[in-house]
Amino acid sequence: MPNAEVELPLLAARMKAAGAVGLRAEMVAGLRAVAKPMVPLLQQAARDRLPRAGGLNEAVASKKPKVSVRTTGRTAGVRIRSQVKGNYTNTGTWRHPVFGDRKKWVQETDDNAAGWWDDTITAHDEEAKAAAMGVLRAVGRQAMGLGI
Repeated sequence: MPNAEVELPLLAARMKAAGAVGLRAEMVAGLRAVAKPMVPLLQQAARDRLPRAGGLNEAVASKKPKVSVRTTGRTAGVRIRSQVKGNYTNTGTWRHPVFGDRKKWVQETDDNAAGWWDDTITAHDEEAKAAAMGVLRAVGRQAMGLGI
C-alpha cells in the first residue's frame, strides 16, 4: 500500500506547480472530512473516561477539537488538536486549585482517564488512514487526468 505521509506532500507540490488550486482545495476538504467523524468520538471519550466530579469531563468535551490539514513540509498530514488550554488530561494526571482556596493546588490521578485521547484515535486509526488514502488516490487520478 502506498504511504500517505509520502504521497501527500508530493501530490500537493505537483498541484501547486501546475496551478491546480481548486484540486488542492478539494483534496484538503476531503482529508478534513475524513477526520471530522473523530471529533464527536473524542468528545464522547472525554465524557466517558474523564472524572465527572467537578465537571472536568464536560469542560473538556465542550471544547470541540480542531481538525487541520497541512500539505507541505515534514509535518504534512491531518492533525486533530484539543482546544483545551494545557490539555494534559491524556496522561491521567492533572492539577487544580482546592475548592475555596485558590492558592493551594493539588495533583490528581485517574487510571481510567489515562490514554483517553490516544486510545480513541488508535481505535479508529486504520479506517481513517484507508479513507485518507482513498481521497489521495481520487485526487491523484484527477491530477493525472489534468497532466499534473
